[in-house]
Amino acid sequence: MKSRLLVLAGCSLAALSTPALAQDAPPTTAPEARTDDSNVLRDIVVTAARKRSEAVQSVPLAITALNATLLERNQVSSIEDLGGLAPNLSMNPGVASVSQVNIFLRGFGSDSNDPSIDPPIAVIVDGVSQPTFSGNLVDLFDVDTVEIQRGPQGTLLGKNAPTGALVVTSRRPTGKFGGAVQLDYQRFDRFQAKARMDIPLIADVLAANVSASHIKGGNFVHNNFTGKTQFGGEDANAFRASLLFTPGSAFRWYVSARAEIRRDPQAGIQDISYVGANGPLQLGAIECTVFGHCTPTGPNINNAGMTAGTSSNTYYLTSQMDYALAAVTLTSVTGYINDKHVNRQDSDGEPEAVGDAIDDPAHYTQISEEFRIASTRGGGLDLGGKLDWVVGGYFSSFRYEDSQNLNILGSILSNNQRGTSRSYALFGHATYGVTDRLSLSLGVRQTWDHKTHNYISTAETTRYVDTPASWKNFSVEAGAQYKLGANRLVYFRYGQGYRGGGFQGLPSPGGTGGTYNPETVETFELGLKADWFDQHLRVNLALFDSAYHGLQRNVLKSLPIAPFFQQIIQNAASARTKGVELEVTAVPLPGLTLNGTLGYIDPRFKDFVAAIIPGQPPTDNSGFPFPFTSKWTTKLGATYSFSLPGRLGFSTFNVDWNYRSSFSAANLPYPAAQVDGFGLLNASLRFEDPSRRYSLTLYGRNITNKIWRTQVLTVPGQVAPFFITQASKPVVYGATLGFKF
Repeated sequence: MKSRLLVLAGCSLAALSTPALAQDAPPTTAPEARTDDSNVLRDIVVTAARKRSEAVQSVPLAITALNATLLERNQVSSIEDLGGLAPNLSMNPGVASVSQVNIFLRGFGSDSNDPSIDPPIAVIVDGVSQPTFSGNLVDLFDVDTVEIQRGPQGTLLGKNAPTGALVVTSRRPTGKFGGAVQLDYQRFDRFQAKARMDIPLIADVLAANVSASHIKGGNFVHNNFTGKTQFGGEDANAFRASLLFTPGSAFRWYVSARAEIRRDPQAGIQDISYVGANGPLQLGAIECTVFGHCTPTGPNINNAGMTAGTSSNTYYLTSQMDYALAAVTLTSVTGYINDKHVNRQDSDGEPEAVGDAIDDPAHYTQISEEFRIASTRGGGLDLGGKLDWVVGGYFSSFRYEDSQNLNILGSILSNNQRGTSRSYALFGHATYGVTDRLSLSLGVRQTWDHKTHNYISTAETTRYVDTPASWKNFSVEAGAQYKLGANRLVYFRYGQGYRGGGFQGLPSPGGTGGTYNPETVETFELGLKADWFDQHLRVNLALFDSAYHGLQRNVLKSLPIAPFFQQIIQNAASARTKGVELEVTAVPLPGLTLNGTLGYIDPRFKDFVAAIIPGQPPTDNSGFPFPFTSKWTTKLGATYSFSLPGRLGFSTFNVDWNYRSSFSAANLPYPAAQVDGFGLLNASLRFEDPSRRYSLTLYGRNITNKIWRTQVLTVPGQVAPFFITQASKPVVYGATLGFKF
């Protein structure tokens, strides 16, 4: 590690960053062509990267920042739509639930919805980290910015961000009366209505905003058994209300309450474990061998006998208080999350109940608190403006209960698990300006985790209580930044991070519980952030080399009774990934913006010895590909804004093409899960009246109608696995009407 650090450090320089108070970000400006005379690239302000409000181009991290304008232009309505907007990032719809998206970044992620497993990529909404995968399909209907942070964020964002984080910041009250309404209609009879309003309550003291979103329809999976197209859509309502209290220039208090109520139909699982004239995918599937369903169906077609949908009620409460003293700013971020959901799924997509999830209820709550003290520029504790620092502490308490009720050929088998997770941390980060051009940074974080777990397995009457487990971790971040000139910097960064350990969630009958340990990562990164030609060309480049230790992977353990194996998590592997990420934006002509991204990653297991086939001994799996990981990802886009003749208004045309090379849509490289490389073409045309109060947008997504398997789940068997999958959504097109007041 020392030799790698010396080599990279010898090639790296750093730039002096511009700090700001750790308070709410000012209004952001998108890097887009403007309608004024400047026509230059603008910066987006981010707040999470170093716990300060600062322009993203001055932050020595690999960050893709999107503001409300860019989110709307790319038809982004939820986190799932962010796939392809940043290098080496993919979003894969969850087969088990339409309210979950499987996030993979720089080769790592997870497709599990087990609440006992910590997520490997942090999703943070208004400063509050989401504790589990389930329900992570956050609605982005009233958002100010989204930060896609790549690389370990173990110092300031904590555990469960070893590969990166998605940080969502909601729109704050403006203190001025106004609002907007949008109505959207899309193919497959999908309707969405969104509305927001800013309300000044006490001038310059108290302001509010409220917003709501309603989505209904969008089913695109046809059920031959019922003759209806009834799966894959949404039925969701989201509401948010917030207050901003600013009694003086030194204090501000932001409080937000949000509710997301979903009654979604099933995702629309399809059985692909066929034996038939078209050739076997796998032998031994019970739906074929016992019930005779051996004829493959086309994409987005199934024969499900169970049609009940899912339901979830999720409530969020967030409070952020900032108090600016002469020398420091005090910040408190408090979060509360309460989620209740019931998953129902025809797990084989056929009429018989081979393994239907008839009623899987789950409930979790989390409370969290983060307190920070940050230096104020010119306040006396910043060494004459040379030192910016922040120190703080963090606490979270997560409690969950999760059940499975499976109908297997008429027999109801039930599992249940309960658990708690408490996490404590102390952290600090500082940046010191050695010269006007050169600065150095250092961050540390000490974390303590404590977890409990108990469960009762199918066909057993005893509730087993696992021995409580504790882990601790010390993560370090160090870097250097050098300012090459105005709006240009290079940086070097060394970062550590980790994903929490845990318990075996729901062991098989006759199986045992037990723990697995955290996985850790250390990453070396070189980067360039530069604007050229009077801010008409922007080039951001990052090269990274990451080493992962103790990777948590699903393996098999033999059992003496049926089903004679147990799927467990072990720290079974280590890996190394190397890659390149390039983002380019240019404004060659007034009104015309060109943008492109390129991601390359070379992930390799250094060792991965484990049993993955029932009844077989451990094997060397180090040659396996990383799941859901494409070696190449790229995006090419263009936006052209122009005035309509005769003072009729304005128009904006946007087109982009996203490509990803081949990947495996399963944790193991089964042929049925291999997806060839493909590209997606999207386009939109927006019209605005001269006042820019009224707008009409026509759009199309996946215009070439590319269909692929988004995820393939397997149930191991003694003869061969049982395969289920879901295909991607076909081409969609629609229209959006907007009104601002």
